Amino acid sequence: MSKQELIAQIHGFNQSANEQYLLLFTEQQLQSYLNRLRQLGSHAKRGTIWVRPAESPAIVRRSVVQLDG
Repeated sequence: MSKQELIAQIHGFNQSANEQYLLLFTEQQLQSYLNRLRQLGSHAKRGTIWVRPAESPAIVRRSVVQLDG
């Protein structure tokens, strides 16, 4: 799936996600985020847990670049 397709699906779950910010991530990172959003939507039951994948850092910092135009 392309970045644009992943971002479009992410927007289906999280309309506040900024497209310019999401473009800073790789397709693999976006896919991981989309998978997490899907899990959240399907696990409305109490007592369910989520385990962060080992390849996913606990804290991520990104710098947002201001684009002219």
